[in-house]
Amino acid sequence: MNPDDNFLRENIFSRHEVQMESSPQTYSLAFDALLVGHEASVNSVAWRPGSSSSSLQLLSSSTDASLIVWESIDSGAGAIWGSVQRFGDVGGQRAGGFVGALWIGSGDIAGWGWGGGWRRWKRAEGEAEAWTETNAPTGHNAPVKGLAWSPKGEYIVSTSQDQTTRIHGPVGASRTWHELARPPAVLMRKSLEFSMRRRDLSNMVPSAPLEHGTSLPDPQVHGYDLTDAAFVGPGALRLVSCADEKIARVFDAPKGFVKTVCALGTVDWEGDQANEAARPAGASLPPLGLSNKATEAGTNGEPPSRPPFESELASVTLWPEAEKLLGYELHTLAVSSSGSLVATACRATSRDHAVIRLHSSSNWQPVGTPLVGHTLTVTRIAFSHDGHHVLSVSRDRSWRLFGRTRDSLMEIMNQLRTTHPTAELSGTVPGARTTKFLSPHRVRVWSGQEPIGKAITTIKLKEATAVALVDHLERRILAIGLETGHVLLYSSTLDSPDKWTYDATLDSKGILALMRLLFD
Repeated sequence: MNPDDNFLRENIFSRHEVQMESSPQTYSLAFDALLVGHEASVNSVAWRPGSSSSSLQLLSSSTDASLIVWESIDSGAGAIWGSVQRFGDVGGQRAGGFVGALWIGSGDIAGWGWGGGWRRWKRAEGEAEAWTETNAPTGHNAPVKGLAWSPKGEYIVSTSQDQTTRIHGPVGASRTWHELARPPAVLMRKSLEFSMRRRDLSNMVPSAPLEHGTSLPDPQVHGYDLTDAAFVGPGALRLVSCADEKIARVFDAPKGFVKTVCALGTVDWEGDQANEAARPAGASLPPLGLSNKATEAGTNGEPPSRPPFESELASVTLWPEAEKLLGYELHTLAVSSSGSLVATACRATSRDHAVIRLHSSSNWQPVGTPLVGHTLTVTRIAFSHDGHHVLSVSRDRSWRLFGRTRDSLMEIMNQLRTTHPTAELSGTVPGARTTKFLSPHRVRVWSGQEPIGKAITTIKLKEATAVALVDHLERRILAIGLETGHVLLYSSTLDSPDKWTYDATLDSKGILALMRLLFD
């Protein structure tokens, strides 16, 4: 006999008496049923709220990427347990399956996976076994390192140490924000999404995917923590991102993404501004490939009427890769406002490597020679609004301002070594002001006019981690993010950059240190 059989016989198929410490009552526990249906470890179980003793329902989640609703049925000779509903994926493991699941109220069901994404199913009123999947919360499950608005503020892109890049935007008349795409490369195995009754397994019908995907592959992240991303060009349909690898990847939006954001009301492109006809339908990653490849499958069908679900975000919202920019272990990047130049910087411990490389977005070739001046890793880069200046900060406790010369190359115009590590900057506007944050105790403001010299204003703080600057209605607004998650707002008049007034604090309880702030 198998030793496990002895364990079951002694510990499950026997009666136990349990006395609660806080109560004199004694309870007798006996084995009632063994529920068999999952193909991998069960990670959670939850009773349905409000279930009667004659009609109990139990929800279980498993590593096999499925959820099962179990129900007891009184047969007269005792309760019989069986699975009445299954949710999830079949035909391939999906990144660890479901970590847990719960009932929402007394009807809806939600489950979450190892990647932090949620999936939710809603039961139709009056129909006990008619279920449809609906949108659920999504988001990164690790610190966000990069954030950028599209040029006209239609949507944002974020990168994270969870090794994903995500695009979020407003949807519908309510303008509520949803995740719209995850462009970078993933590794995939075929799987089929389903929501079905147990006895209908042989005739299962998959949930309707988005128009630009015919199957729902199982994703596995490519393998590097992403550090930064930005949109290239005015159309917000080209994206460049970098990670802890030796290249920056350039992605082009596929036709499926264009149709999705237009159908959901996120953007309203005029005429053929998006050049939809010339774009591929979508993208996929070959089994032995390391780059997203354009595909032409799945071009038919109606535009989607809802934001993509978690399973679709992880598989059918990929963007095809258009180009690679070579470098080293890339740490940050920036794109000029015109989209013509892309600047990248890598991790460095010497002057030779602590450089900024410029590439032209027209042919993706290097522009001029690398910008030298720093001795350690460049942590942030910002272009001036006219693209003629580049401002950088570094772990060597200094910042550099580079300016374009007559031969279109950049050279150092100003440089300053500070007494505290430089952590953040907001950018530079010729003829206006340059603002940057010096951790850990102060924000300093410099005049953007030559010569720059000393800071014209210092705002003393204890725990600043990020800054952002914008001109609005004859005033200049400065936002300062703190380690506590709060945001402080200061303002000054355009003609008095040395005088700043505290305006308000945006309370962000439950949020950790703010690493990036951006105005639209």
